[in-house]
Amino acid sequence: MSRINLEYLKLKNLYEKYKRFLWTGTTVWIGIFFIAFGIFFMTTGGRDTTTFAGNEMKPAEGMKLIRSDFTSQSEFTLILYRTNCPACHKAEKNLIANLNKSKTKAKHDYIVLDVEKLNSDQKNELIRLMPDITVRKNHIPTPLVANVKPTSYNKSVLLDVSKTDNEQNYVRVLKNSTKLEAKL
Repeated sequence: MSRINLEYLKLKNLYEKYKRFLWTGTTVWIGIFFIAFGIFFMTTGGRDTTTFAGNEMKPAEGMKLIRSDFTSQSEFTLILYRTNCPACHKAEKNLIANLNKSKTKAKHDYIVLDVEKLNSDQKNELIRLMPDITVRKNHIPTPLVANVKPTSYNKSVLLDVSKTDNEQNYVRVLKNSTKLEAKL
């Protein structure tokens, strides 16, 4: 027999001897991978939480949460953006990073909405509930970050607001948002 055949037989014998151990180890590592992958998707919902879109709520969900916060008079932070807004794209990475930091420290609602996805009734309701978010009558500037304190079921006060992509302004608003109180 040649040397190659001898080596092959040695390896085959080793494999047969440790086959159970190898398969068990492989199975454990595959299991660990699936568990880690599952935890990632459970915590992020499979979304990229480093973008506006990854943090965005569906318009109906967001408006329902806003109405709920108004009913309970719970303070909340509202972030509005537009998909085709250059200022929003410029501020997105830093604003979302600060948002994610603030979310971990606070117990109130953070509502992120794309203004372009709101229908006219939803926009009008948003403006009616929080008229101070607008400029030039009914125009909603973006990106907008506002800490909102409902004072009744249909009135509110903006505790702090940033209506531009100025980093200092929106970082200040998000830092102040950690001090808001949520009514349980």
